[in-house]
Amino acid sequence: MNLENINIENKNGVMVVSSREVAENFGKRHDNIIRIIEEKIEVNSILRTPQYFIENTYIDKSNRQSREYLMTRDGFSFLVMGFTGKKADEFKLKYIEAFNKMEEHIKNNPKVLPTNFKEALQQLLVEVEEKEKLQVEIKQLEPKVQFADAITTNEKSIDVGSMAKILYQNGIDVGRNRLFTVLRENGFLMSSGDDTVPTQKSMNLGIMETKLGKYDLNGESKTYLKPMITTKGQVYFVSKFMKGELA
Repeated sequence: MNLENINIENKNGVMVVSSREVAENFGKRHDNIIRIIEEKIEVNSILRTPQYFIENTYIDKSNRQSREYLMTRDGFSFLVMGFTGKKADEFKLKYIEAFNKMEEHIKNNPKVLPTNFKEALQQLLVEVEEKEKLQVEIKQLEPKVQFADAITTNEKSIDVGSMAKILYQNGIDVGRNRLFTVLRENGFLMSSGDDTVPTQKSMNLGIMETKLGKYDLNGESKTYLKPMITTKGQVYFVSKFMKGELA
């Protein structure tokens, strides 16, 4: 079976396909695919979780930021089960086979991106180099920067708002909301349903983690995932901002 028109991506270890590609291959308008997905999410809120659909943005042909959805195998299956016709059935089978092959490849090669072996090796080298560089930066910066709550001896992670205060103490005027934006734009945070969570890159470097938060809504207790910056991450981000590598 020819899979050349099938493009399944590895996003932080999860196999996903873009709603744009599904629209093109199944002969649908992308705005209609978006509408169908959001109608289904409105009826079944569980579909908003990363197990099914992940809201995302991309730069379109007019150089504007536009919306799309990334679909996991489950999300894709849920969406296309209602698509009928010979062509639709052919593409359903192609995607099922592609998902199977991708997942098998990752299982057998957990450190390799399934789409490009060379890029996978390069990424692995970059991760190793970043970890080694981070250790050097921690030792170099500890005596030079001011940290809230004695960060060099503090074993607790802090939230993004507290990180913004530490940056301000070191002459970097960035508020909480702007810091959230910078972390997203530079691949340290991603949206996961209604939550904002660290990317696999942040987790691998040991600079971010998640914490279960709680809030009350109309007398009912709700939980959410809160991104937290580790002690190592606090040194890391101060270093990046002071060097002008983040702004």
